Amino acid sequence: MRSFDAAIITELAKVEARAFWMAELQFDSTYRFTDCDVDLVWDGDVYQSDQGLQIMNLQQGASFSVDRVTLEMGNAGLWMSSILLNEDVVGDVAIVRYIMYSVEVPVMAGGEEAGGVTILTGDVAPLDGDVSFLGGEFYSLVGIPPTLFSGYVTGYRLNEEKASIDMSTEFFLWRKKALRMPSASCSWNFKGAECTYAGGETWCDQSVERCKLLNNYDNFGGRRYIAAIEDMNLWWGDRGYGRK
Repeated sequence: MRSFDAAIITELAKVEARAFWMAELQFDSTYRFTDCDVDLVWDGDVYQSDQGLQIMNLQQGASFSVDRVTLEMGNAGLWMSSILLNEDVVGDVAIVRYIMYSVEVPVMAGGEEAGGVTILTGDVAPLDGDVSFLGGEFYSLVGIPPTLFSGYVTGYRLNEEKASIDMSTEFFLWRKKALRMPSASCSWNFKGAECTYAGGETWCDQSVERCKLLNNYDNFGGRRYIAAIEDMNLWWGDRGYGRK
């Protein structure tokens, strides 16, 4: 179960709240977006304004399950298509945050610096972690911006108007199936990268006996006992085992 900062819960209960989504896509380059109507700066990073940004199909649970979310954003000029189609983004990290801001932070004296920017007299200056609009207006955060989703890109869909990016937690990796099946004989190519044998012999029948003769048993790529248990009735995991 996710917990939210008490200050955020209080702010959400008000008649009006100022809150935005922030998405971070860690591709070959890191891209950050927000559904705010102007660019946002938070924790030193600029989140580009994309008013078409939507967080959809958010599925989360307390059980041992796969959390999923779909990030939908504008694709005018096919700019997002050019990113997604020119690199392999499946498996790259994606983070979705929810940020709320409140009143302006206190005014600093002229000549002081905040975030490397010189503050003039009367300007509103950011404190550490505060959010700002590009243009100089700074606002204090409400609580700690919660991370609603942190996972990996699993796929995407593109058209001339929008790009939809599907994301899941690391549990989606469990769905991968092994292409290499257990075998009693070695499956490595003789003198290949996995075999690593570099002696003068010119043949190998992939058996464990031959591997031992070549003094290369540490790199044997088979499961020598798999044939002996292939047709056995294994009892572990059987609910009825041990019952009378």
